[in-house]
Amino acid sequence: MSRYARHTDENHRAIVNALRMFGCTVEPIQGATGTPDLLVGIFGVTELVEVKPMVGVKARRELRETQVEWHERWRGRRPVVVRTLNDCAALVARMRGSMTRSEAAP
Repeated sequence: MSRYARHTDENHRAIVNALRMFGCTVEPIQGATGTPDLLVGIFGVTELVEVKPMVGVKARRELRETQVEWHERWRGRRPVVVRTLNDCAALVARMRGSMTRSEAAP
């Protein structure tokens, strides 16, 4: 296990709680080195989310080399980097806008 695998950023729990308060299902992802932190779903839309702190050591605020490489290899939608509760709200709004008609119908 890499030295990064067990560490979560200080804002991780607050971000997860905020996304859940918005109605999202949130699952932590623990996979290969460089994978995003969370799998987030709402409105029939799924996003990969990387949680990064807003302040602190520059190396923690930016994507690590393994994360950049993983993002470049991934053939699906690029993971979203979330740092603040406002980022969570913007993500949920974007996911709402990504719904198809069939998902929006009652």
